[in-house]
Amino acid sequence: MLVTHGDAFCTVSGKDAFIAQTKETEQELALTKDELTQVLAAAQTACGRERLF
Repeated sequence: MLVTHGDAFCTVSGKDAFIAQTKETEQELALTKDELTQVLAAAQTACGRERLF
């Protein structure tokens, strides 16, 4: 499931979609803020993007 959410961050487009995906990931995976930050950092690196949105 983590890979699915990570992939979703790679395809998200726009700030509103990014925020919605962030909230969905945090809730579905029951992440703390620190864990969520780590997931976002990993997704940013894996996607090869300077910024996610």
